[in-house]
Amino acid sequence: MTRFGSFHLNLSIVLLLISSAVAREWRSADGKSTVDAKLVATKDGKVLLERTTGGNVLLPLSSLSKDDQEFAEAGGKIAADALARGPSAFLVEHRTEGGWLCKMGKEMQMQKGKYLFTGERFFLASSDTPLSAGSQQINTTLYAEPDRTFVPLEGELEPIKSFNLSLEEASNSTLQSKLRAPDQLAPAVYEPLIEAVTTLGLGLVITDKGHLLVEASLLDGAKDITVDAGKDHAKGAVVATHPKLPLAVIKCDAPLPSGRFGGKKPLALGQNLFGVSIPANPTRKGLGQPAVSKGIVSRLIEAGNSKGMFEHDIALPEDVLGGLMLTDKGEVAGVFFSPLQKKSKGSTGSSSASQDKPTPRAAYSTLLLNEWLSTVPGVSGLKNAGAGPLEEVVSELKAGVTLVTSLQDVIRERPKVNLTKSATPSSSSPATAVPGGSGWSLSKSGTRHNSKCKFYDPGKACQGTDGKACKICGG
Repeated sequence: MTRFGSFHLNLSIVLLLISSAVAREWRSADGKSTVDAKLVATKDGKVLLERTTGGNVLLPLSSLSKDDQEFAEAGGKIAADALARGPSAFLVEHRTEGGWLCKMGKEMQMQKGKYLFTGERFFLASSDTPLSAGSQQINTTLYAEPDRTFVPLEGELEPIKSFNLSLEEASNSTLQSKLRAPDQLAPAVYEPLIEAVTTLGLGLVITDKGHLLVEASLLDGAKDITVDAGKDHAKGAVVATHPKLPLAVIKCDAPLPSGRFGGKKPLALGQNLFGVSIPANPTRKGLGQPAVSKGIVSRLIEAGNSKGMFEHDIALPEDVLGGLMLTDKGEVAGVFFSPLQKKSKGSTGSSSASQDKPTPRAAYSTLLLNEWLSTVPGVSGLKNAGAGPLEEVVSELKAGVTLVTSLQDVIRERPKVNLTKSATPSSSSPATAVPGGSGWSLSKSGTRHNSKCKFYDPGKACQGTDGKACKICGG
């Protein structure tokens, strides 16, 4: 036990609260003095605070401002509840607006250290917490907040429990809920509209050990990266990302022939270029035949920097995944990328369709790429390309590129619902008919909705005594 005067606390309570609390300014009731401290606990009309400068202070709750009294009382109750519940295990399912949808778990009796996540679904209101979908959180303290309103993709609105990893955020949420208008439902938690998206991109094989240079957007949120290795496919993993530019290096274990993409000379404004555009093949399981078109360097993106990024005026095909810029002597002057997104089968929403994308106008000079790649472990920079007839150079370069595919779960925005409670007849009042219809409808689940409910369906009319009443509208 820890004792401060007549204030007795179990040591575990003190440690739990100090570890999760955030320092804030506490103000006296007369407004003349303040202290920066963390809330430790409240009990029997007293509050225990830990000063940011060190040491603890025990104060009568009445000596604090009204707002601080309310905060201390709310935080004390939430912390005591968390201690009584004990550490939780849960599975992070999906990100949603303002937090995460999760599912409670419990340790298997016959297999210590293994958990089953078949418990209650809840909302974790911690938008800044570095979690990831599919991760398991074990021995985690959860602080209860007021319930929220769960808005599923299909079906009826229903309450959902809400927790937070921060005691202070949970306390603030509890206090804010008391300010809600009587006719307002709890804040909404939307079941995410998840769209499975496949992104196709060009990969430049830059070493004989399976390193590839790709556009970083190809990898954003990717749960799976696949490299076309001819007759087989290999899994790719990110090994480096450029600190400023949207570029990345991935690595796979497949034996791939590396290409020679190195350049030797800086670019000049107005310089002639040949754009080698590489699309996906019709099946989108490999690369198609390259197309060559002519143009010039139209702008140096960083004025005066002939070794940086540049723009061109070459007309490129709409379905291009990327390609190379060659000088009129057949030397590689630059590289460009243009990943293509498409919906995967099973996505929620409209039918599979490719993403509309602008024609890429910017390219990275090979001198710029070489400067960065020479610092990536396992990559010593780009191999210098040999000049020659255009057809021979294009054929050789094509052998050093391949298709890289990533699979991502993209969360699309959903329309917002009106969370104002509908005016409903009292459950003790007799059902009254509505002209032109019964005034109620019965859903497949046997739930009765009145005519003002968002789930009311005039095509499924019923009587005011049929089924069970909707929890939202009262039926």
